[in-house]
Amino acid sequence: MYKKINMSIYLKGFKILGYNYKKIELINYRMSDTINIYKSVSHINKTNSIFNEICENLEELVEKFGSVEIETLELVNRITKYKKILLTDAKIEYLRKLIVPILEEKKTKLIKRYIKKDEISEEEEEKYEKKIKIKDIERKDEGLKRNTTYEDMEKYINMIENVRDSPDKDWWDNEDTEHIIIHDIINNVNIELGIWKSENGSRYLYNKQLNLVGEVQNWIDRENKVPSEFKSSDGVVMNFEIVLPYDCYLIYEHGRMFHELTPKVYYAYEYNEDVGIINTSEITY
Repeated sequence: MYKKINMSIYLKGFKILGYNYKKIELINYRMSDTINIYKSVSHINKTNSIFNEICENLEELVEKFGSVEIETLELVNRITKYKKILLTDAKIEYLRKLIVPILEEKKTKLIKRYIKKDEISEEEEEKYEKKIKIKDIERKDEGLKRNTTYEDMEKYINMIENVRDSPDKDWWDNEDTEHIIIHDIINNVNIELGIWKSENGSRYLYNKQLNLVGEVQNWIDRENKVPSEFKSSDGVVMNFEIVLPYDCYLIYEHGRMFHELTPKVYYAYEYNEDVGIINTSEITY
C-alpha cells in the first residue's frame, strides 16, 4: 500500500528544479475547493430528490401524520422530521399550500362519514359544520385575538351567514375598492377597512383578511339634534349638493375578535350650530 503524501509539504521540503511549489499549492487548494462544491451540489440534489418524493406522496403523508385540527406548519414539521430533511422557507410555504386542499377534502369525508340524516338531527349536523367553520377561521386568520372564545366565534358565524355574498381575495387591492380609516379616539386605534357592496345593495365593512366587521349606514338623526333643513322627511341627514345621504359606519360587537375598535357607530360628519355640517376626526377617506 502506498502512503498518501501531502504534495504541498513535500515540495516545500524539496525544491525541485523547474517547478514552482507555490503554484502547485494553489492548484491543490482549488482541487479541494472543487471537491467541496461537488459535495454541496450532491447534497442539494439529494434534498431536492427527497422534496419531490414528499410532494408526490403528500396525500399518504398527510393521512399518516395529520388530522383535520392540525396546523399546516406543524404537519410540515412532522413530515420533514420523518424524512430527515431541512427545507428552505419557500419550500415549506409551498408544502403548506399543497396541504390545505388535502385537509379540506379530509374534513368533507369526515362530515359525510359521521353526519348522516338517519343518524343525527339537523340541529346536530349544523352545530358540527359550524365547528368546522370555526376551525377554519382559527387556522387561516393570523389577526385573530388570542382571548377569543368559542361563543364569540359562534356568534360571528351566525352573523356572516346572513350575508349572502362576500368579496373575493383580489377585492382589497382592486383600484375600484373604496377604503376608509376609522379612528377610535378612546382606544387610540386606527384601522383601515374596505367597503364591499353586496348584490342587494347593502354596503359592508371588511378588513384586509376579508373578515366582516361592520356595515355602512345612512346618518339618521334619531335624537333630533340636526335642523330640518339638513334632513329628509324621514330624518336622514342629507348632502343636498349631491342629493345623497351622509354615511356613518357601524362596527359590530361580534367582529371584535379581529380588531381593537370600540363597537359603535362612527360618524364622518357632525352638526355644528355655527357652521352647519362639518367633518369629524373619526373617519378618513
